[in-house]
Amino acid sequence: MKNIIYMLLIVFLLSSCTKKVYQVIETSSSDVAESENSYIFENDNLKVSYNFWDEAGRMYFTIFNKTEKPMFVDLNRCHLIVNQKSFNYYSTDEKIETRFVSRTEKKIKQGTEVSYKTKMLRMYEIPPQSYIEINQLFIMDNRFEYCELNKISNKNTPFLIYTKKSSPFRFRNFITYDFNPDFSSFQTVDNTFWVSKVTNMYKKEFRGEKSKERICPDDFKKKVIFQQPFYKPENFYFIFVKDNTIF
Repeated sequence: MKNIIYMLLIVFLLSSCTKKVYQVIETSSSDVAESENSYIFENDNLKVSYNFWDEAGRMYFTIFNKTEKPMFVDLNRCHLIVNQKSFNYYSTDEKIETRFVSRTEKKIKQGTEVSYKTKMLRMYEIPPQSYIEINQLFIMDNRFEYCELNKISNKNTPFLIYTKKSSPFRFRNFITYDFNPDFSSFQTVDNTFWVSKVTNMYKKEFRGEKSKERICPDDFKKKVIFQQPFYKPENFYFIFVKDNTIF
């Protein structure tokens, strides 16, 4: 009995000494601008809209064809470049997905697992006045771990600020497109980004102020809504556990 009480005490002490930390990473760019809660690059032919908001930063972007003729994008010629290391958007790997198809017979729920393979397209044709989505790569592998960011408390949210020159993390999105399917007269877009601010905080600061609102006028109950002050297309985040235990 004493051993059980001792183990429960240890579990309680460990749980009380650990706390989730949210690291918000803000990016900046010299050629991509924030406009109406969007992160956009635009030229005469196309509009590229970015949204990195995800854990580890998802390189999600859309390419909108502004012209009145078909546009072609070759993913084998498109790259995410992280600190000068290039990652190709095109992969020859086949994706295997399994779905459970259910049916009910005589009040007994039965089902069948159906597996299928999907292969990534290398070449995309974008019709006039339409867009495609690209979202298969993440930007960062690991969070920033600096001593200055460890000084976090309920009253202190430590942060680091960088310029384009001083930033330890830069990345580019390189897109190749053409109006000819043989890419005989291709053009490129090369958008550059860098980490401009890193902030460590607890969940309360990450979610922001709380309020209750009715989403629709006829809703019976109000739903809890958080302000989410850091939710922006140019930002992303990491979630990890801060361990304060000392033995």
